[in-house]
Amino acid sequence: EIMPGAIIAYEMINEPDLGYHDASAEAVRASTVDLAKDMMPSVGEAVAFGLSDGTENYNTTLMARDLLSEPFRHYKDRYWLDIHHYFNWPAMCNVHSEENSTISIPCVCEANLPGTPHQHEGGAWTGYMKMDLLEQGYRLYIGEWSAGLQVARSCNNPTRLPNPKQAQVMWRAQKLSFLSQYLHYKGRAAHEQSSFLGDFYWAGRMGNNWNADPSVCCCHQDSDWVDFEWWDWSLINLIRLGLAKPLSQLGWTPETLGQHKEATCSGSFLIDCGPF
Repeated sequence: EIMPGAIIAYEMINEPDLGYHDASAEAVRASTVDLAKDMMPSVGEAVAFGLSDGTENYNTTLMARDLLSEPFRHYKDRYWLDIHHYFNWPAMCNVHSEENSTISIPCVCEANLPGTPHQHEGGAWTGYMKMDLLEQGYRLYIGEWSAGLQVARSCNNPTRLPNPKQAQVMWRAQKLSFLSQYLHYKGRAAHEQSSFLGDFYWAGRMGNNWNADPSVCCCHQDSDWVDFEWWDWSLINLIRLGLAKPLSQLGWTPETLGQHKEATCSGSFLIDCGPF
């Protein structure tokens, strides 16, 4: 009632075992699914509990099995699934040949979208899909995503900055993909809502040494980020440069989204610092 349409959830642990893979399934379950159930009586029903991927021994298939069983199934409207959907580290939608490697933009638009050739592109998301969680009304949101990928590295071009065209293409392709997800799952969750809740771009801005305080460094005057190998487009920079725009300015509506797919979801470009 206070913030209609907002995602209000308490994230149990962000990426609970990413990079180490030494936490047991029992340990991750206890600090996520189990702990969330124990906390639910302490807060209002408007507060959901986010469950992040990013664990080796308690993957999304195992988590899905738990969520589909009692006592957890009883609370399915309060367990919200947090997927981090990047095209950099998982190397999704990459097409390799003897000459070069490219990323397919049609694949980016259709990654994990049911009924498409690329519906199982992202492994963690696929775990939930194969267990039919979203079809059964369990809700999922993209907790992190970015226009960045290998081409966002500092060796990208002579200016040592990411290519604006690449960033614009990746931003628009993924936004169209997420809107398509919303429409596909519309009506499957409680109260005729969509099982796909929405998305959060990472990051709003990147400051010096990961400090996001706008007073640390900003925009035209700062050059520290130029030497950062994995420099990425922040959402503020995308907006400032006109690469990201409100959907109203793009003319994207549920009725017209399909009309924009051909122009938004075509072509490919080289990865690992290749030109567009």
